[in-house]
Amino acid sequence: MSAVPMRGRAALSSDAQNGWWALEWDMSGSGPVYEVECTACGGSLEASEGSAGPDAWALQHADRTGHTGFRNVVTRFSRASRSAGSP
Repeated sequence: MSAVPMRGRAALSSDAQNGWWALEWDMSGSGPVYEVECTACGGSLEASEGSAGPDAWALQHADRTGHTGFRNVVTRFSRASRSAGSP
């Protein structure tokens, strides 16, 4: 098996007979989902489809509590598909 990096995508060949698998961002549903959590107290905001809400929450939380450390998680969805030729 060999992996071939591609800009924002990945491709993997299992063998010549089965062809290549390509992994690409799946934008058919929601876009990225953003989450933020305070590393001092564990306070967090529900996941959001935009980064503005979590960013604003973190700044307001810092102002209220003095906590300055946050864990940010961005979840993106991808889909694998088989293609006949090499990438």
